[in-house]
Amino acid sequence: MGLQRRIRAGARCTRIWFGTVVTLGTAACAPAPNPPHPVSWYREHAVEREAQLRQCQENPGELLSTPACVNVTTAEKAQSMGSLRELPSLGLKSDRY
Repeated sequence: MGLQRRIRAGARCTRIWFGTVVTLGTAACAPAPNPPHPVSWYREHAVEREAQLRQCQENPGELLSTPACVNVTTAEKAQSMGSLRELPSLGLKSDRY
């Protein structure tokens, strides 16, 4: 009986060790996710912004809340609004001058 307990205890330890090694080895082989670009980067790179925006719009259920989609959507909104200084004059006369 004493011999059976030793074998079982050793086998259990070996299984735990083997499971840990396999788990860590698998995790180490997984590719690291790419960090999302900031909003300012998407504002400066129109082609990449449009490509990422297309991906986010094609699968909004899974991707819309990811950091990349949040950043690209924010950049697109900012770019589509533009700047008030870039708008043409309305041609209104001012009584100030």
